[in-house]
Amino acid sequence: MLRASSQFAFAGILSSCMTLVGSVAALAGPGVDFDVARAVECHDVTPPERLTLYPMQRLVEVSLPISVRFQEASADDVDEIDVEVSGASAGLRVQSFAPQTQLASDITHEIESTTTSKKSRSLDGTLGGSIPIPGAADAVARITPSITAGIAGCDTATEKINRLPAKRVYVVSGTYAEGSGVFFKLKRTSQTSLEGVHELAVTFVTPRTWPTIALQVSCSAHGERKMLWVRQSATLGHVERYVQLIPAAMPIRQVVMKPTDPDSGKPADKAMFASDSAAASPTKWRPPVTSPVAPTTSAGPAKVAEKTAATPVVATKTVVEASLDAKDAKINAIEAAAKE
Repeated sequence: MLRASSQFAFAGILSSCMTLVGSVAALAGPGVDFDVARAVECHDVTPPERLTLYPMQRLVEVSLPISVRFQEASADDVDEIDVEVSGASAGLRVQSFAPQTQLASDITHEIESTTTSKKSRSLDGTLGGSIPIPGAADAVARITPSITAGIAGCDTATEKINRLPAKRVYVVSGTYAEGSGVFFKLKRTSQTSLEGVHELAVTFVTPRTWPTIALQVSCSAHGERKMLWVRQSATLGHVERYVQLIPAAMPIRQVVMKPTDPDSGKPADKAMFASDSAAASPTKWRPPVTSPVAPTTSAGPAKVAEKTAATPVVATKTVVEASLDAKDAKINAIEAAAKE
């Protein structure tokens, strides 16, 4: 009894050690890292005919890049990558998605097989015997007839068949959760690489005025991992994240106003242009210059008389000239008082 209990205890200790070693090997083994942006832009791609039929709905396209990086893992260790994009929390419905299910083959041309069948037939026969001669004791007549019948025939048949090469699925995609989410399965092939950036696009049906929307994105990498000298199926990486949708900014339309020609216009327009240009330059401000408007009569615009005959010329002095004249007057007054 004691021996049996000791055996059970040893088996339990061995099992615990194997579990511990397996967990340590799993933690130290190869893995896959995912990088997903926390916010992406979305574009309104609603066609005009849909707005007429469903004025309270909008089609919003989301481009979601997924970056995959192998950490001490080879291409043979990772079999497929699963990505799930769900809009169920925001009440969205999937309209379309890309990429869709795709198949490929390493052989680019059709396979041609040729089968040749050949049949031949023949028949040969030989008959032999001996007949005793009467009257002779030891005399025997040997007769060896030979009959040969041959039927020779040859049939040859050749058959050629062209068939398409077998294809393998390397992208699988579809909807789930009653059309509120979409999944993508990227499988390993000899012509593609699972490591790198994968561009995924999903178009959702949203309300006309929708608040802030967050999509739930889940990424997983499945493959094989060596545990205790045995390769076993395992999950090499997993990440879940909420991605915020930000409406893309509308393009800014710039309108360039062409200035008018100051030489071609009416006098009033010229005066307005002069005042605007003066106000636009703070360092060279000038008061607006207005041109006099000639009076008009029934016979037409009246002629303006010459300045010498119409208006007297009034001499004006500047402030500097006036101050010099005042100084000269004071000097003259002082000299006159000194002489007296």
